[in-house]
Amino acid sequence: MKDNTVVFVTRVGSCEAKAAARNLIHSLRTFGGEVGKAMVWVFEVDPEKTACKELAGKGVQIFSLNLPEDVGKYPFGDMVAACAQAEAMGADEVGSLAWIDEGCVVVQPPILLNLGESWDAAVRPVHIRNVGMRKTDAIDSFWRGIYQAVGVEDLEQSVESFVDQEVIRPYFNSHCFAINPKLRLMQRWFELFRRLVMDTAFQTTACQDDLHQIF
Repeated sequence: MKDNTVVFVTRVGSCEAKAAARNLIHSLRTFGGEVGKAMVWVFEVDPEKTACKELAGKGVQIFSLNLPEDVGKYPFGDMVAACAQAEAMGADEVGSLAWIDEGCVVVQPPILLNLGESWDAAVRPVHIRNVGMRKTDAIDSFWRGIYQAVGVEDLEQSVESFVDQEVIRPYFNSHCFAINPKLRLMQRWFELFRRLVMDTAFQTTACQDDLHQIF
């Protein structure tokens, strides 16, 4: 039987992020209901510059992030590394590993992040299309590189971006989601992310601009 334990994961890489994480934890405890009582794991990107020991307390644990230099210099690389590290730590005892960006606040119980025994992941579409592809678009070099990395040619499904309401190929928010850590999806994400970051051809063609490097 799947363990229904929920653990929230976030990371801190600056003084501003530490202040935001404090607000996040407070909002989770205040408005999160039963799910809001779950354990929170905070990963320090740079403990020497931004130590987070004052955030530790009942239900909040602090960990140093193991961040390879090639991943750390890339936008959101620390997030991918934190998710993979948390997954490795919790695979045997956590049912739902819920990533939540430190800039988020909780305003009602996040019950859908508790996967229970019926689901292996919970995600939602992006706010706006951004670098996503409309369902009718030809696959560009950016997404073609990603699809090749994960082993698919195309995706039949579509989603609707929930602000500008465009029908696009699947493209999901990374600010908040939950996964079953036993599937090792975050480790796979980290491996593929690192491979694409180090792929010179992909970086110099599909990722020349800031938007494609970030998203």
